[in-house]
Order: sequence, then C-alpha cells, then structure tokens
Amino acid sequence: MPWCWPPRPSSSSPGARAIRRRHPQGPPLPRRARHRPFQRPQPRAGPPPRRRPPPHRQQQPTPKSHRPPRLKPLMGPSHSRSNYYTLINQAWTKPQSGLLTPGSMANCKTCQGFEEDAARYVRGGTHYDRTPLEILEVSPYGPPTPGDRQLVAVTAHQVTANVVDSTGKSVESIKEVRGVFVVDVRWQGTAWKINSIKVLQ
Repeated sequence: MPWCWPPRPSSSSPGARAIRRRHPQGPPLPRRARHRPFQRPQPRAGPPPRRRPPPHRQQQPTPKSHRPPRLKPLMGPSHSRSNYYTLINQAWTKPQSGLLTPGSMANCKTCQGFEEDAARYVRGGTHYDRTPLEILEVSPYGPPTPGDRQLVAVTAHQVTANVVDSTGKSVESIKEVRGVFVVDVRWQGTAWKINSIKVLQ
C-alpha cells in the first residue's frame, strides 16, 4: 500500500465503518472540490439611477411681433390723452389747430371738417365755453377685420354749449345731440389713424 498523508483508515477500522454508516454511497468530496454553478451578480436594491439630462439647447430669441397694438388706447375713455375725441375737445376749447391731422388719414373728410373748425376758431379768436363731446361707449363693429384695420362703433354725446369770443360773448349756440358713429381705423406703420367716420344713427 502506497504511503499517503493523512493516513487513510482501513476498511475494517471503526472510523471506516462509521463513515459507511453515514454515507452508504461513499464519503463526500472535500468542500473545495464541490461544483458551484455560476451566478450573475444581482443588482443592488435602491432607487433607479438618474438619467443625465440632454444637453441644453439655447433658445433663439423670439422675433419681435409686428402686430399692431390694441385699439383701446386710441378709442378708449374720453379722459385718455391719446383719444381722438379728446383731441377734438382740446382743439375746440383751447382753441388749437394742427392737433387732429396726425391722427387721421388724408381721405377722412369728417376729420378734415373737425380740423377746419379748429382752424376757424383760432383765426376768429373764438372757442367753446365747455367740453363739447362725451364718449359714452366704444365697441367693435361688424365682422372681424384684418389685423391692420378695425371698425369701431362710438356712441358720442354733444352737450349744449356756446362758442364765445375773447370777451366771453356768445357768437354761436350748439344744441345737444347724441349719435352713434362707425369709425374705420387703419394701422399706419407706427400708429392707428382714422380712415373715415360715418354716422350710424
């Protein structure tokens, strides 16, 4: 029998008989010789990894809109300084010519008549003794129109007034009148201008 270490117990020794009783099919292999199947590493428990956001894209500046501004500043309440009818009151009561021409187009005959009245008051040294016009209501009129044109219904009230000279003497009496006017306003590059004024009722 060849020599080995550690020495093997003989089959008739008490140790060999005990091994046969515990393992009838033979003694087990040493622990280091057992086969273990390959196992893939399991992911760790926890929140999912955060995805890196895509690179930031610089937004191009939005081109400045060329749409005309809202019409309300022009045709708004009578206390608005940019209101055309407020300029009429100023031109007739001060009096002062040249105020109405920048706010109207050349083909507005009614606007030309307002300006001619103001120029006549300046030449004659006369003026209204009170504010003649009151704006009661302003609202869109008719179907929708293109962005560079607006139709507006204006309800105006012309109060009872007198046209007086430099001494305060009345030279003309103005009766009270209330009417509704349709104002056609066009956008002319940098400002709204009145194209026509028509009497609706």
